[in-house]
Amino acid sequence: MRYERFGNGLLEAFFYRRPMLVNRYPVYVRDIAPTGVEYIELDGGRLTPEAVERAAELLDDPEV
Repeated sequence: MRYERFGNGLLEAFFYRRPMLVNRYPVYVRDIAPTGVEYIELDGGRLTPEAVERAAELLDDPEV
């Protein structure tokens, strides 16, 4: 499996305050994104240069 729908992975990343790449699937868009959580969002599963840059920023600076 290459991805996981809403489940343990997302909850664990949230609990441990870890960066996460998240596809904008319907449940995420409707129920999770409006809560204000900040994840690196992928639209249609496409990895963009902006997403890669943001991930690198987060990984390079633990304080972020």
